[in-house]
Amino acid sequence: DTLAVDWEGTQGPGGGKSESPEVRTQMFSNVKDWGRLDRIVQLAARMDAFIIFTLVNPTLHGRLVRQCEALRVPFQDLLGPLVTQLAGFLQAAPTGLPRGSLGTKRKPLSDKYFKRVEAVEFTIKQDDGALARN
Repeated sequence: DTLAVDWEGTQGPGGGKSESPEVRTQMFSNVKDWGRLDRIVQLAARMDAFIIFTLVNPTLHGRLVRQCEALRVPFQDLLGPLVTQLAGFLQAAPTGLPRGSLGTKRKPLSDKYFKRVEAVEFTIKQDDGALARN
């Protein structure tokens, strides 16, 4: 289960929002308890941020929505509507368990996998295009 908190990092003239703001993103992975979820929403409220999330646990999902509404933090569930539509199409109920949880068929993504992704991202960022034929 993941939350992303986006907020504007710059202000325009007079302290208002600039025409082309810098957007900063903070990712929060493996959010599994109310305390951490509540702290993230409170941070978003203080930062005047927007929360984008994927929470498959229905209890955490409901808590996040209620907290965002109470603190007037704008939010968007990325996968919830898709999962609901897919469940209807497949005529099956969602498990409510994130990938890699006990009781799921797929293994959790390993640290080795994330290090490989980081290495690919680093390589792409460092590519200056000097050897375009490769």
